[in-house]
Amino acid sequence: MKTLYISDMDGTLLAPGARLTPKTVEILQRLMEKGGYFTAATARTLIGLNMLDLSGVDWTVPFVLGNGSMLYDVVRRRVVETLDIAPETIRRILDICESYGKTPMLYQVHGHEVQGVTTGVTSEGERSFMEVRNARFPDCIRIVPAYEPENGGFYFSMQDTRERMDSLAAALAGIPGIQTVVYRDVYMENNWFMEIFHAAAGKDVSMKALKDRLGADRVVAFGDNLNDLPMLRAADVACVVANGLPEVKAQADEIVGANDADGVALAIARMEGWTC
Repeated sequence: MKTLYISDMDGTLLAPGARLTPKTVEILQRLMEKGGYFTAATARTLIGLNMLDLSGVDWTVPFVLGNGSMLYDVVRRRVVETLDIAPETIRRILDICESYGKTPMLYQVHGHEVQGVTTGVTSEGERSFMEVRNARFPDCIRIVPAYEPENGGFYFSMQDTRERMDSLAAALAGIPGIQTVVYRDVYMENNWFMEIFHAAAGKDVSMKALKDRLGADRVVAFGDNLNDLPMLRAADVACVVANGLPEVKAQADEIVGANDADGVALAIARMEGWTC
């Protein structure tokens, strides 16, 4: 039986400090060398992915980025595909966000690179998020005088309290062709993300497409947060790390070790019948 293993990154696969531990690298590389299938499905865009050290593993399956709005070939550093939001829809989203005092980061593809634009930050979480990324990749997220919806985009991201994010998500619910997710920030206390992307995207949709592409017999998915729920529900086996949210754990077929104890990698090793 050929298995596709797919895991969320932050709070699930990555240890605190947003890193792959040597043990996780060792197990994932062993899986690749034996012809196994593993990929990551994350809310991170390409900018966020590039912040990570992914060396030590010969990745063979495209990563699912932006909650399923992009497939990215890590080895070749190429965008495989994106699901773009129509310019008129981008305008409607921006108008509603503005009425709630939010100026989201809009991500656009330029060749095989991604750039974020915003007209300003509106929370401490957004400020920190932007400063950290621009310190590593100058101007990867730019503050601009005005958005240019005609240039397109595939993903919106913003941060604030859960109450503000939930309220804005409800206001956006009437816009056709998009979906929103609100989920906890695993690195900053009392901070919540809201992401907006194409209605046809999703970690679950990309997971099923990769399963078919690879001819896998089953999918084992790992997660911890609310935006992982569609993927977990669609998987053949749903695993949630011990540090996951209670409402996410309630959907699990199995609770595995925490992200600070190589929970995902050790679960994969056990399922493959290896001794670690």
